[in-house]
Amino acid sequence: MRNLLFILIAIAFIAVSCENTPEKAEQKEKTTEVVSNEIVNVTMADFDSLANGLVGKNIALSGLVDHVCTHGGQKMFIVDQNSDARIKVTPNEELAAFNTDLVGETLKITGIVEEMRVDEDYLKEWEEEINQGITGEGEGKKESADPKDHGGNEAATSELDQIARMRAQIAETEKGYLSFYSILSTEYSVYKMD
Repeated sequence: MRNLLFILIAIAFIAVSCENTPEKAEQKEKTTEVVSNEIVNVTMADFDSLANGLVGKNIALSGLVDHVCTHGGQKMFIVDQNSDARIKVTPNEELAAFNTDLVGETLKITGIVEEMRVDEDYLKEWEEEINQGITGEGEGKKESADPKDHGGNEAATSELDQIARMRAQIAETEKGYLSFYSILSTEYSVYKMD
């Protein structure tokens, strides 16, 4: 009798605990979804100053399309006519690409703020790629191994100058890296002017 009572209590305990677990897990999921789906409205003029605190968050903003990459539409830039703000926007997998017809249109964009960090390791890797292109490693041609002699390659010279400028900027920061913010667009709509 005692064993039967013990078994009944154990079954009741398991039934009650199993019954509550999915509900609690479901409530936690819903809470997480609400927080992660919250959209923060941001103005173009405020984006740069707020971007660090918005990394990984959903935002909505509006801007004029200044440029769409003609090689596949994998990025576009939006600008604000009332400030110097210019933001890079990339499409998520569902959007796939932006159409070049969007240039000149004002869009409302919803997406996730992303951060790209440029540090010394990133710059060294970039510099090595440029120098390998200059020396022609793997291609059977050799112009010059000296990074200062770019073999007349103006693009390489420009990129190496850009790397030097970024190194100087990194040296001035306490962080030890530069941050570049962009938006991974999850959706957009064109403002229709009446």
